[in-house]
Amino acid sequence: MGQSDTQITVLVAEYDADVQQIICYTLRSYADNIIPVTDATDALTALEDVSPSLLFVDLNLPQLGSSGLMDSINDRLDSGDLRVIVTSSYSMRDLPVDLHPACGILKKPFDVAALRSVIEEQIARA
Repeated sequence: MGQSDTQITVLVAEYDADVQQIICYTLRSYADNIIPVTDATDALTALEDVSPSLLFVDLNLPQLGSSGLMDSINDRLDSGDLRVIVTSSYSMRDLPVDLHPACGILKKPFDVAALRSVIEEQIARA
């Protein structure tokens, strides 16, 4: 990602400051521009201003919640313009929203190896 001629922008919508910091730090190896936000409203605003290649979204985002955010980006997911990695402490069968098939999932708690793996998986799908 970060090694191509194309600028890579990643939006990280994560309310937990420690988790957000780990994700952003790890993304520095893959992305040129990383935009951290802490709630769904700020994520929607950022999505209007920039066109990220990848979106990290926690399923427990404050305000609109992740389901409102996911509903608003489904068209971009269908067109392949955006890759999404969902983070959640829920088990797969207990997820509170139906996820688009293009979404990667990162189960919390996670380690850096799992984080890198899901990032690389989504990059390969781009």
